[in-house]
Amino acid sequence: MFNLTKDTLLLFKSFKFKNLKHFDTHDGIAYTCELYYGNQKIADVENRGDGGMTDIDYSNSGEDLLNSLNIPQYYTDEELGFEIDNEYIISDLVEVAIWIKDALRNQSKSIIFAKGDEIREIKLKVPINRYAEAGKMSLLTDKVKELEDKGFVVLNTNID
Repeated sequence: MFNLTKDTLLLFKSFKFKNLKHFDTHDGIAYTCELYYGNQKIADVENRGDGGMTDIDYSNSGEDLLNSLNIPQYYTDEELGFEIDNEYIISDLVEVAIWIKDALRNQSKSIIFAKGDEIREIKLKVPINRYAEAGKMSLLTDKVKELEDKGFVVLNTNID
């Protein structure tokens, strides 16, 4: 599994998941997207959510590009009992993107954090800009710093 940490967040943000669509199924999650690294397309990706393989249609040089990246994994081949291949890596990246997308749906009402596969949030009573206007940002920054010190990273796209 891709381990989302402060150190790997920049790498993860280099990936783009264009036209990402997903829905839950009886056997997992179905999804489709176009996977990019920066501005370079890697592949069209599709998973039917039936427990089977993820279909990957690589673009020209997409597989070579993916192979050239050092994408850190939380588990080793030995811990998983099978080889971590590109299909596993791509599936994992897309599923993390879906997880983040779902978590950020209410980002105007909370600050979302992740560490590995754990998610935390600080629920807000008013929008973030209202804390700043009232001179109360230290209430939030102290809580944010506390979680960041524990290794969590902020996922919100609406704050710096």
